[in-house]
Formats: sequence, structure tokens, C-alpha cells
Amino acid sequence: MKNNKIIKHYSGKSSVIEENGEVFQSRCINCNNKKCMKYMPNEIANDNVKIPINIVDDVCPTQAIKYENGKVIIDNKKCIKCGLCASRCITGAIYYDGKKFTISGYEMGKEKDYIDSIHCGEILKESNELLKEIYNDIIRFNINPNIISRNLLNQCGIQTILSRKGDVNLRMDAIIINNDKRGVCEIEFNNDVLSCPRCILDDLAVLCSRYDYNLEDTLSLVVALGLPNNRTDYWRVIQDTNNILNIKIQTVSIGFLLITMWNFKKINLISNDFYKDCDDNSLYKNIEVLLNRKVNIISDDNSIFEPLK
Repeated sequence: MKNNKIIKHYSGKSSVIEENGEVFQSRCINCNNKKCMKYMPNEIANDNVKIPINIVDDVCPTQAIKYENGKVIIDNKKCIKCGLCASRCITGAIYYDGKKFTISGYEMGKEKDYIDSIHCGEILKESNELLKEIYNDIIRFNINPNIISRNLLNQCGIQTILSRKGDVNLRMDAIIINNDKRGVCEIEFNNDVLSCPRCILDDLAVLCSRYDYNLEDTLSLVVALGLPNNRTDYWRVIQDTNNILNIKIQTVSIGFLLITMWNFKKINLISNDFYKDCDDNSLYKNIEVLLNRKVNIISDDNSIFEPLK
């Protein structure tokens, strides 16, 4: 196997740097296992979660990427520019050209030469305009919150296994595994996010009583489209839950996950850095630590990093 390095260039084709120093533009090699389209079974399932799971394996939340006439193509009428497919392309062939995602040509190649490649650079450059467009499309296409959240979390280093749809014995949306530590995840994109802390407590009770989870060793995470505003009781309930039960419920937004993925960064929940409450509910410091730079967001209208007042 080769240790290639693939550098993503915002608004341009990716560069592949081989071990011998040779540099060339990336191309689609028509993989047998098309990671840009489907998750592998071991990515969306894990025996350690111990619960019935949802095995929907689509990468694209709108099914905009497809395989037709021997080629992978992107339907830009469906594409919401999330970049999930680009983050998973093992050769870096899927890139953003400044207006849309496209594929930089085709060539014969071997998957084994790319499967262990190191990816870096930027898939997309964050901006108010881009994130507003993506958020509007999430609502316009009525995208399944659980699917897009699972896929983004997976790309950010948190294996996420969705619970089986329609299982009346399970209320939780997903189980997460981060650095071999299990946890529970609630996903909500509308005003019902206010109920997530209560749902987390219900989830923990079920996991500990029926599936032999250890409460003190179980992570808790809420994924929201935008952070709940300060006028709600969400942050107070989070704080009370920590003060009374010593359970730290962490919170991230979809926009936070998008920017993390676009920069090939990984999230670590073990240290509870994403625990936020009414005393401090800003994610600005978290994203700037991850990126090692200031984030290019002027007005946070979508409550990606801070709640609205």
C-alpha cells in the first residue's frame, strides 16, 4: 500500500503527492467500494452498542450522488453542498469548483493505493452565505436530521449508530462511540430540541437498565441545527442536570460539524469540551482551537456557534 498525501484545494482540483514526491491531480478511479456513496457495514454498525440499529447506508442526505453508465455523477439540482461525498472520496476526485461539486475526470487505478492516504486542506471555505444556503436547503429538502447528523459525526471522528426506526422499545436517536467510549445522542432540528436533555436522561436509564451501560462512563450529546436561544430553559436544564446528577450533556450544531469536516478535523468528546450551559454556551473557542485559526463567520444568524439572545 502507498502512503499518498491528498491535498484539497478550495475551488480547485485536489493534488496527490506520492511517496516519491511526484505530484499529480486527483482522478476518480471508479472504486468497487464507493465510499463517496455508501458507508461500509462496520462504519454504521458496532456490536458494542447492543441495541437494534438502522442500517441505512447512504452518504448523501439527498441522494444527489449516483452511479450511472459506469461513472459516478453528481446531480447538482439535489446537491446541498454539504461536502460529505468529497470528504469520503479516497482519491480526492470530488471537489468544489466555486459554484458546485464536480468530479475531476477518470482513470484506471487501484483502491489499495489510496485507502490509507492522508487527506488535508479545505473541502469548502466557510462563509455566512454558504452556510445560510446549506441551512435553507436542509429545510427546503426536508432532510432527515438523523441521517445527516450521523454522517457528519462519523466524518468528524465520532462513530454514530442510529437506532432502528420504528422500534417502540428504544427512544434514543443514536449511540455514539468516541475513542472507545460509548454514549447516547439526541438529534433535533426544530423547537423540540428543548426536550433533548429530558430525552437524554430517559435514554441513559434505558441503556443502564437494559443494556448494561455504566452511567459514569457514558457520553451524552445533543446535535441541533442551531443552538437554542438564551430565552429558552435548555441551557438551565443542562446546568441543573450537571449540578444535581453530575451528567454533562454536550451540544454541537450542524454548522459546527460541517466546518470541522471541511477541514478534516476530528472531535474529541472525552474531555467534555462541548459541555455548554447558561454560563457559557459559545462554540467559537472550540472551533478556533480545532482549526487553529479564526473562523470566517461575521454574523452568526444560524446560531452555529452562539445562541441568539
